Amino acid sequence: MDKQSIVHKVCDLYHKYGIKSVTMSDIANYLGMSKKTLYTFFKDKEDLVDHYVECDIEMFNNEFESIFAKNFDAIDELFAINRMVQGKIQGLAHAVLFDLKKYYPKQYRRFADYRRQRVMANVRANIKKGKAAGLYRAEIDEELMCKLHVVRLEGMLTSEVFTLDDFTSDEAFFNIMLYHVRGVATEQGIRALEEKRKEKWNI
Repeated sequence: MDKQSIVHKVCDLYHKYGIKSVTMSDIANYLGMSKKTLYTFFKDKEDLVDHYVECDIEMFNNEFESIFAKNFDAIDELFAINRMVQGKIQGLAHAVLFDLKKYYPKQYRRFADYRRQRVMANVRANIKKGKAAGLYRAEIDEELMCKLHVVRLEGMLTSEVFTLDDFTSDEAFFNIMLYHVRGVATEQGIRALEEKRKEKWNI
């Protein structure tokens, strides 16, 4: 078994149980190897968590690129991206982000910085795409929208008002998306949104 395969399996464990509660012995047993063998791949748990964060980032990037390759219009692309992110968050144990932030602040900062930069880049590109197609209003401030998206995402993940279940529920997802698209859309974009609601999303 190579290092990449080990990291992918560790991702499954961390996503299910969190990071703090999963020991190196647990991981070795799960992989069917000795702890001594595991330490030939990683010098310590922090080194393994480093690789875990990079693995998660790589998986996010691959899924983003898979969406972009489908050449959706701006509205479908926005829904697909946000649905993917919602699914990723649902797949995390509630403890993962807490454990990263409390016990592995360097790795948490790496993941948080990536998330922020990628969200802003995706929103910026999506708005440009929507404007070019006449779906979004030309006067929309792209940088302001990018910042609003980041604040919304980070605020909901850390809020005492919203639970993680609130954030990832289908009802919340569609209402947030409708709220955003209606705020930036032209009349043409709103017509397209309403058609998609009836024909594709059944909402």
